[in-house]
Amino acid sequence: MQPKTVKEVDERTRELYTRAEEALQQKNYDYAIDLFQNCLKQVPALKEARTSLRQATLLKFGGKPSSAKQAMVAMKFSVTLTVKIPGLIRKGEYFKAMRLCEEVLASDPSNLSASRLLAEAATEAEMNWVAIDVMELASRYNPTDADVNLYLAQIYNENGLGIKAVELCEKLRKYHPKDERIVTMHNSSQARMAMDDGGLDGNKEEKVEGEEVKFDAYETQTMQSTRNTTIITKGSDHYVQELMQGNDTVDTRKRLAREFIREGEYDQAVEILQEALDMEHAVDVQLQKLVFTAVEGRIDNALDSWKDHLEESSTELEREEAIAEIANLEQTKKDILLDRAREQVGHFPNDPKNNMAFAEILVERGMFEEALDPLTKAATSPRFTTRAYMLRGQCRIGLELFDKAKIDLSKALESLRPRDRNEAELNHLLGMSLKALGESDAAEKYFSKAQELGFSENSGKE
Repeated sequence: MQPKTVKEVDERTRELYTRAEEALQQKNYDYAIDLFQNCLKQVPALKEARTSLRQATLLKFGGKPSSAKQAMVAMKFSVTLTVKIPGLIRKGEYFKAMRLCEEVLASDPSNLSASRLLAEAATEAEMNWVAIDVMELASRYNPTDADVNLYLAQIYNENGLGIKAVELCEKLRKYHPKDERIVTMHNSSQARMAMDDGGLDGNKEEKVEGEEVKFDAYETQTMQSTRNTTIITKGSDHYVQELMQGNDTVDTRKRLAREFIREGEYDQAVEILQEALDMEHAVDVQLQKLVFTAVEGRIDNALDSWKDHLEESSTELEREEAIAEIANLEQTKKDILLDRAREQVGHFPNDPKNNMAFAEILVERGMFEEALDPLTKAATSPRFTTRAYMLRGQCRIGLELFDKAKIDLSKALESLRPRDRNEAELNHLLGMSLKALGESDAAEKYFSKAQELGFSENSGKE
């Protein structure tokens, strides 16, 4: 389906679009987003409305939303992203799927799941220009992510943009020199580039996706809106009365959220904090912590509910649904823990404890390159020196930098204290690095020492 211009649509849609543009110019971003979404509901192929919708969303957030905001969105739309949208795509209801994706992106333009699903639905609806647009934005948010950018390269190739795919693969190879998928994509992209003329629909110079929006140049616009306090049913009466009497501030909502969290009313806390995030003008560390605590509590409650449902399920379909939801919630919780750790390091960049906690999660996920810097900062504290150097060595092994791994692991061994719980794993890792360097005799000595200390592959992963 080819993109349509404002001149090609009916009068009602043109009026909606004009009002939306006026709202955008007045920096009334929420209203503009709502109007642009209505335009797309009427005419999904209206390119100018989709471009302006993306611009309004980026202007609203001033770039990338905070990790706390992302966690909120991930929790709020978890069922939509994992069940509803994929179901609509399977049933061929591509425009409905695209509308739901845009709803998620209006709350968090960096949401990767929504971006990929929008690209998938748009491709199925033969609106490839939408797929390119949304995945290029995802690429700008995740410039080093191999999966995101390989998917974009695939879309480029499918749409006769082999030259862009080649350029993207060349950038990726700098970050992931050992990734065979990138080499394969690069080779196939070169072949496609030789076959096509480098432009979508035969137009080499035309930018089908429209001009790029430089989201990092925008300033955050905080919208003032009437806030609904009718959801408040429990918690401290004093704080409730403050809200009802007009003292609706971030601090009041934080105090009320703490009451809800103490009572285990995480849904209420999330609702209260959602509004507080919208009111926030500057970074509030306490608010961010409360958000993560409330969202984690909400996920834990949902997990308990689905686990009970799994035990009580009577059909295979019910079991499969429960297992899928549990897996999704557990992954969401892991993502939130990572975001929380990253947020803490952002607030306290040189704190060894925060850096160590962040690095542990990164190493567990195999994000070795990103873990190196926080591990270096964590190693400055005697409390973390041994483990930080050991994990640096593990990262170097994962990156196949065995000579540097040997140096880090040797430093860890030098700083080792008596009865250190890391000793067995440290000896095993040092043996691995030496073996990779061809020092077999020395490697065997450390492997033997690790076995004497009770090391096993499973214990090393725990």
